[in-house]
Amino acid sequence: MKNAVIPVLLGADMNCYSLARAFHEAYGVKSHVFGKVELGAIKYSKIIRFTKIPPLDETEKVIDTLVDFAKNAPQKPYIFGCTDEYVVFISKYKSVLEKYYVCVCPDKETVCEFSEKDNFYKKCAELSIKYPEYICLNKTEDAEKLKSPPFEYPIIIKPSCSYKYWYHPFDGMQKVYVAKDFEQAKETVNKIYLSGYNGKIIAQKKINNATQYVATCYSENGKNTFCIGRVLLGEVTPKGVGNHVAIITENNDDIKENVNRFLSGIKYCGFSNFDILCDEKSGKLYLLEINSRLGRSNYYMTAAGMNPARIALEGKFDLPQTSIFWHSVPKSIIVKNASPADRSLIKELSKAGRDYSTFFYGHDLKSPMRLAYVAAHQLGFFAKYKKYGSLGI
Repeated sequence: MKNAVIPVLLGADMNCYSLARAFHEAYGVKSHVFGKVELGAIKYSKIIRFTKIPPLDETEKVIDTLVDFAKNAPQKPYIFGCTDEYVVFISKYKSVLEKYYVCVCPDKETVCEFSEKDNFYKKCAELSIKYPEYICLNKTEDAEKLKSPPFEYPIIIKPSCSYKYWYHPFDGMQKVYVAKDFEQAKETVNKIYLSGYNGKIIAQKKINNATQYVATCYSENGKNTFCIGRVLLGEVTPKGVGNHVAIITENNDDIKENVNRFLSGIKYCGFSNFDILCDEKSGKLYLLEINSRLGRSNYYMTAAGMNPARIALEGKFDLPQTSIFWHSVPKSIIVKNASPADRSLIKELSKAGRDYSTFFYGHDLKSPMRLAYVAAHQLGFFAKYKKYGSLGI
C-alpha cells in the first residue's frame, strides 16, 4: 500500500500539516497540498509538495487543476478538505471529483446542513442530546431580542455559519464574542451584519466553570471510532479563541455515547470533530458544534495511536487510544496556567515520552529554514499570551 498512497490535501494550515504528518508517519509518503497561499504551517516542509490554486469562486480553474493532477498520478489519489470552505467545495463537486479521487468527505447535504450551528442544535434536540440554550437571530433588527434573553448575561455571540462569516472581515473581528450586557450584544450583532455577513447569528447561554473536551471521529458504514481529549488551554487571539492548544487524551463513556448517538442518528460518513463542554457543578455534557472534517488539533489523535490516515484508508476502527499530552504552544505557558493535578500529569506523561507537538517532527526539522519557522512560531506565543491573557473564553 505504501507506494499506492497519494494524499491530496486542500488547505495550508496546521490542520493540513497535521494530516500530512500522519500520512508520512503511516506510509512514508509526501502529501500534495493545494491552497491559495503557502502558509508558514506548511512552508519549507520536506513532507509536503505545495501547488497554488485560484480562489474557490474560480470553480472551473480549481477543478481543472485537481483533475489534471489526478489524471497524471500513477494511482487514484485520496482527497481531503482541511478547512470548512474546502470541505464544502469537495462535497459540492464530489460527483465530478470522485471520478478521479477517493473523496474522504461527507455528502453535500450533510456538510451544508450542519455547517449551520442552528441546524446542529435542532438535530441534537431531536436526538435528546444536550446543548447550551440559545436564540437565533436572522437580521440586525433581531438584536432587540437580546434585551431580555431566556438566560443571564454575559452571553456568547457567534455566527451560525463560520466559513461564510470569514468571507466578510472587519476591524475587531473575532471568532466568538462575549457580551456582558444588551448594549454590547447589540453592538456586536450590528457589526457582524454591517460587514456583509447575511447568515444567522447564535446568541447563547455561557456555561461558566466548564471543562472543555474535543472528540475527533471517523464514521463509515454505521461504525464510529473516537479519540477524546480534555482541553487544558485554548487560543487567546480574537480570531483564534476556541482553538485548542493543549490536550490530554482521556476516555469518556458519556461523550462517546452522546457523539455516537448523533453520528448514528444522521448516518454520518467521514471525519468529524466535536467541541463539548462539561458543567463542573452539574456534570452535564453540552455539545457545542460539529465540524465535518478533522480539527486543527488533530495531531493529538495520531499521537494517541489513532492515526487518521490509517483509519480512513485501512478501516482501522479498533486502534486503542493511548493517554498522551499534546500541545501547539510552549509547554511552559501551559504549565503556568494548569491546575496542580494537571501539572503533575503533564510531568508524568512527559517523563514517559508521551509529550507531543505537531510541528516538532524530527524528519522536517533537519531543514534549517523549517527549524527557524518552528522556533519563531513557538516564541510568538509568549507575546500573544502576554498581550491577551491566558484563559480566553
